[in-house]
Amino acid sequence: MYQGMEKTKTVRALKPQQQHTLGDYVLEIAWMGKSGVVAVGTAGGGLCWWDAGQAMMNSTIPVHEAGLSVMRVNEAGDCLATGGQDGMLKLWGLGEDKPRWERSLGKAWVEKMAWGGIDGGILAVGCGKQLSFFNKEGREQRPGVLLDSSISGLAWNPSGSELLVASYGGLQVFGVKRHPPMFATVSLEGCLLVLCLESRWEMGGRGHAGEGGAYLGGGTGGASAHAGLSS
Repeated sequence: MYQGMEKTKTVRALKPQQQHTLGDYVLEIAWMGKSGVVAVGTAGGGLCWWDAGQAMMNSTIPVHEAGLSVMRVNEAGDCLATGGQDGMLKLWGLGEDKPRWERSLGKAWVEKMAWGGIDGGILAVGCGKQLSFFNKEGREQRPGVLLDSSISGLAWNPSGSELLVASYGGLQVFGVKRHPPMFATVSLEGCLLVLCLESRWEMGGRGHAGEGGAYLGGGTGGASAHAGLSS
């Protein structure tokens, strides 16, 4: 399996430059662009900002009452979206202790997010079976879509023109500027839990080059991995 790989002779022992202890389990961490600030999300629904350059950690802010599910930094690195088990979606500016805006998406957990779109400014959010699209100002970019089963994965293609959505039974492809938005499906057994797109992935269609590309996913379908090629 590892043919061609040289055996490592020397292993360097790395030591942490900084270390902070929180009062809860760390669930998510993310660099805020090139600012040197790290956002840290805890299992109990807390958020704290760690300025790695200044070796400073602020106090934990309670952001989601029932617990944090997911958080994602936008491409510019100037804002952070968080989703919780309380069904809330919130957006935070760098280092801020109050959200710029928040939206209640229902009773299901907000647990899948992905920034994308043509300019990287659209946040796709999966809350149970509901798929929603927001910009960084909190405006809904198109009406929400209700799928047949809970959303298990989201991935934008490199150009930001299409979104691949995984749920039980397969995949759906949504176009940002298409009406209706869903224009392709892939039927699979079980449910994909992780998605990875090839760098040239593009389903194609009106207004697209349609170069094709591969996707790879793993999930519950007989503990198997799936690979596919768009056309």
